This record gives sequence, C-alpha cells and structure tokens, in this order.
Amino acid sequence: MTRAGEARTQAWLLDCGAGVRVAIAVPSLLHLIEDCSLLQRVPLVPRHLGQVLLWQQRVFPVVDLTLQMDAGQPVTDQPAAHRYVCLLGWCDAQQCSDYGGVLVRELPRRIQIADQSLATPTQTLAAHWAGLALTYFDFHGHVIPIIAPAALFEPAASTERAAASAPAQQHKDPRRA
Repeated sequence: MTRAGEARTQAWLLDCGAGVRVAIAVPSLLHLIEDCSLLQRVPLVPRHLGQVLLWQQRVFPVVDLTLQMDAGQPVTDQPAAHRYVCLLGWCDAQQCSDYGGVLVRELPRRIQIADQSLATPTQTLAAHWAGLALTYFDFHGHVIPIIAPAALFEPAASTERAAASAPAQQHKDPRRA
C-alpha cells in the first residue's frame, strides 16, 4: 500500500514464464501481438534469440527471457508456454529508434511502483540480470528487475547496423595471388 503523496512510477509487469517476471517503462511497450504464428525460428544464434517476428513487412528480433535466464526447459518445437509477443521500442545512443520483441506467457499488467518498494536483489539475481536491469523493486514479496529494452537487443542491433553500413568486401583467395 502506498502512502498519499509518495512518488510512484507506472510500469508494465511482464510474466515471461518459468517464474521469470520483469517490468518495463510504460512507453516502451508499443504493441501486443497475439499471433505467435508470426514467429520464425532462426538457426545458429543463441537459443534465447532463436526467433524473429515477421510483422508489418518488418523483421524484429525476439528474446525469450526464460531461456536467457536458464529458467526454461530445453528448446523444443512447441512454443506453447508463450502466448504473446510484446513489441518494445526505444532510442539508442545515437537517438535512432529500434525495436524488438519479448515473449510473454500472460497479458502484461500495468502496475505502479512506489519509491518505497525499491529492493536489493540477491547476488544470484543481480548476476542473472547484470547489464539488463536498471533497478529492482519488491512486488508482493518477489524482487522484480526493471529492465532497459535497449540492453536486451543492443549488441545484436549494433552488429546488424555495422554490417548494413559496412562496404561490401571482396574475398581475396590467397591461392590466386
């Protein structure tokens, strides 16, 4: 229960399944996509990034936080645990808009986070969310990370932008020199 006059922030609580719950800032959640048939598998990538979302003539990376946090079961062909994709948006360091999806099991829940509910994570929890969590808060006895969407996708997005902007290099065969 929050006291009158106490500072509160609006956030979305995302239930990713397997006990993994995170919060994101309200403006970060742009769309909720219910049609998981729009997901396509991607080979030869880390298993938590093993799918992309084909939506509105674009391709968006999708992260499965249960796999990233090693809370999920081994990868199967049946993505039954996830029912929705939350399409997130953010601006990168160069103020360019970027997007990516997060698989969730339940509909996102809009909550209020009071300054008084900020919490200190265990060392294990802090290690799991290192580089992703901005801070943590207590929600009904559970410590929940507030994550930065850019941190989930930025390494992949940086690599993608660098590859797209790099001039094509011809491969020189050393045997023909």
